[in-house]
Amino acid sequence: VISVVYCSNQHCARALGAMAELEAKKAEINLVLSEPDVDLWKLRELCLTEAGLVDDTLRKRAWPKLVGLHSPESLEKRESSLERQGRSRIPRPDPPPPRGVFQFEGINQVDDTLKSEEKTEKVEKKIVECIDADQIDRDTARCTWHLLSGSQRARRLQMQNKHRKKVASILRRKQVRLSNFINLTLVQSNKNLPQDEHLRYYQGFHDVASVFLSSLGGGSSGPIPASANASPLEMVASSMGLDLPSKVLGQVAKSHFRDAMRSNFIQLQSALRLVLFPLLARFDPELHAHLYYCDMEPFFALSWVITWFSHDIRDTALVKRLFDAFIVSHPLFPLYLSAAMILHPYNRNEILSTDCDFAAVHHTLSGLPKNSSMVGWKFKVTDGYVSGDEVSTASTDMDSTFLSEELYDLMDGDASSSM
Repeated sequence: VISVVYCSNQHCARALGAMAELEAKKAEINLVLSEPDVDLWKLRELCLTEAGLVDDTLRKRAWPKLVGLHSPESLEKRESSLERQGRSRIPRPDPPPPRGVFQFEGINQVDDTLKSEEKTEKVEKKIVECIDADQIDRDTARCTWHLLSGSQRARRLQMQNKHRKKVASILRRKQVRLSNFINLTLVQSNKNLPQDEHLRYYQGFHDVASVFLSSLGGGSSGPIPASANASPLEMVASSMGLDLPSKVLGQVAKSHFRDAMRSNFIQLQSALRLVLFPLLARFDPELHAHLYYCDMEPFFALSWVITWFSHDIRDTALVKRLFDAFIVSHPLFPLYLSAAMILHPYNRNEILSTDCDFAAVHHTLSGLPKNSSMVGWKFKVTDGYVSGDEVSTASTDMDSTFLSEELYDLMDGDASSSM
């Protein structure tokens, strides 16, 4: 009993110490952001150290500055203005006389008057469509994980129809909002670009967008008022709270995701070939030889790079922590992180213990990000990782066909100690 109490006290002490460190870092980030001229190098350093920017409140202030959005009407100034006004109702632009769909700047837009009539349903309508709108709709309709909170995901798996229908309605609204967000970002980003340099949507960009929307488009601060010279599209986006997120994602799309958003992946594939395997050969010749002899190409890492791991890692907090680092780093940093993950002692041992067969090794490589975070996944002895959503609620955590996270950690420790 004494040993149990001692261990419990130690655990509490470590937890309190970690919380104190997070509070101290939040205070430091707030201090940097409160300066008239923000020290971006210091802010980048804080992004790269433990815990990153800590929470979404700080990300909403820091990410715009880190991607180069330094207009006088920055987010914090406009929010403080709203606070001084007692957060009075934000004026919306007067809707044009026609109802339904109207035209401006050669783009189909949806009249905001419809939104007020459907207030009880709270279903957002399409505000803009880019050239890839159909594919965006199909992908966002399948996007679930980073759009729902943990409690919402739990209710979605429950058998009570009332809860399931409610969460399904919430999910559908968030999927439509995500679709609007991606279309808006691409239309605004391409507005001043030549036709042959337009950013094109690719499958996986919706995972990236869902994380940006979760970080920058949530909260209770409300929509940001559009400037007096804003276009109709910008005013509608502002009234929906999508103005800031779309501008931040647009900046990142034109820098970090530029190669992925071309009309094809040729340049991105070349980067994978030129960087990933040469790094593996330099740091671990044995592992590189194992991949070489099974005719492995580096394209297994494509989804990691083009989604910043948000497709394979379901721990939203961890993904946001990665985004903190990726935003302030070179666009190839996700590729360097991929190499580091492959070379991790546990992952390396798992790859080398796999038969030198293309399909078997590819399956092992595809599951490596899940070794870093099992949130949202179950490890099935016969099949490896399967989605937590696919596991019936009738199965309990003691089901013998599944390994609990604690047991898997023990396996990890045994494997590490044996090397």
